[in-house]
Amino acid sequence: MIPSEMEKCIVRYGDLVPCKTAFIDAHTPGSNQKENFTIIGGGVSESADQHVHLRDTPGFNIGAAGQPPKCRNSLHVHTTAEVFFVLKGRWRFFWGRWGTAGEVVLEEGDIINIPTGIAMFPKEMSEWPPESYIERIFTVRHISNMNAGGHFPALEK
Repeated sequence: MIPSEMEKCIVRYGDLVPCKTAFIDAHTPGSNQKENFTIIGGGVSESADQHVHLRDTPGFNIGAAGQPPKCRNSLHVHTTAEVFFVLKGRWRFFWGRWGTAGEVVLEEGDIINIPTGIAMFPKEMSEWPPESYIERIFTVRHISNMNAGGHFPALEK
């Protein structure tokens, strides 16, 4: 590989392009302050505004995010694992339906792997595959069968 070809495989920090509308179907108040970066691979963004820096990486993604204190991330779903590496500041991660099931605070240099969970809504537009298939393909920690809702549950309340 010649140097000019290798240069196409590099994403320089100063060239990162953020997106503030990454999760279009479930915005939470203030979430437009979050900067979402899709660095390698297609990522998890649902927005056409999301710039993908390096596309040619099938099955592999690296993204990044930056947001001010007290800025809540929009609810979102994806089939990839999420690993967070805190580069700067303190980050609070919480989980559960209302964010009250537990929380952990990470400091600079800490890393967390967020387990995959699936919420199945009875009025989903598309049909879910059998749980045996989901558990074989993904590392799922829990599957919650919800009582109500469809593809856009946050907007239905």
